Amino acid sequence: MTVKAAIPVEPLQVAALLDVLAPDDVRIRGHRIGLEHLVFAFNRGETAEEIVQRFPGMDLRTVYTLIAYYLTYRDEIDRYIGSLEQSSAESRLAWEHARTAVSHRVGAILRERTSAEYAP
Repeated sequence: MTVKAAIPVEPLQVAALLDVLAPDDVRIRGHRIGLEHLVFAFNRGETAEEIVQRFPGMDLRTVYTLIAYYLTYRDEIDRYIGSLEQSSAESRLAWEHARTAVSHRVGAILRERTSAEYAP
């Protein structure tokens, strides 16, 4: 015998909250915020309320739903984020190797200026 619950017990509808632009580009619908940014904030210990303050335009219901989604699929989402970080590191390394000597020199000068500005 199946009993109808007095409250909704259907699964959360996460697909309506996410845009999958590419296999490695999952964003929160209506924003340019990647799912990984919300996960990073959550893993730093930020509350849902603090995440809403960090990302104007986000609503609390969406943040809580996506945190629940992350906690349910943590291993898969962590693998997704790991692949993003690896791809980013590889792209950065390729860019560094492709830079000209002049570009490296300009970068060094800018780093010197920045560190001098912040030196005590």
